[in-house]
Amino acid sequence: MLVLKRVVGETLVIFPTPGIDLNMSVAEMFSAGPISITQVTASEGESSLGVSMPKSLTVIREELAKPDDQTISARE
Repeated sequence: MLVLKRVVGETLVIFPTPGIDLNMSVAEMFSAGPISITQVTASEGESSLGVSMPKSLTVIREELAKPDDQTISARE
């Protein structure tokens, strides 16, 4: 489980892991299990979120996404 801190208004981006076959079906992409997001801790204005997902998917903080990166086009 990857744990990321977020404050109100900040975003996590989930997209296909670079290098995977983008022609795979949704069933194949999720064959190892679902995406699971758990609030681990919470304080005023901030939460820690635990994210578990298949290796066919990647999660990053939105501020790390680059304009020329697959992460941006995956969100649109």
